[in-house]
Amino acid sequence: MHKRIGIALIALSCVLYVALVVVPFLPVGAESQVVLATGLAISSEGTFWLGCLVAGRSIIAYLGNKLWPAYWRAKAST
Repeated sequence: MHKRIGIALIALSCVLYVALVVVPFLPVGAESQVVLATGLAISSEGTFWLGCLVAGRSIIAYLGNKLWPAYWRAKAST
């Protein structure tokens, strides 16, 4: 159960990072955009690390191996 919650938190952090792209197009003032972008960046980073703590070391190692570009090259050559 912890692994699923951790992965969900990591996925949520990715969604929050993608939401940063939308901030410049919102019809609010520049100060509000800066505050919102800062809040999204801090919350997404915090959510990611919280998800890493909850998911556990084995899941993070698995994701790290799968997301490492050298892994893709090694897999493509075999």
